Amino acid sequence: MRGVDWSVYVITDRQAAGDRSILDVVRAAIQGGATVVQLREKKATTRQMVQLG
Repeated sequence: MRGVDWSVYVITDRQAAGDRSILDVVRAAIQGGATVVQLREKKATTRQMVQLG
């Protein structure tokens, strides 16, 4: 089993996404070479996080 490749770690949230959808931001990060993406939404419930995508 391989370990996680932490070489390009992206942290984002809805505020940082601005007028773009969070899924578009994450997709662009992955296409740009991100190996790990962390979505931070401190005030979101579990349900809200799941609904984000």
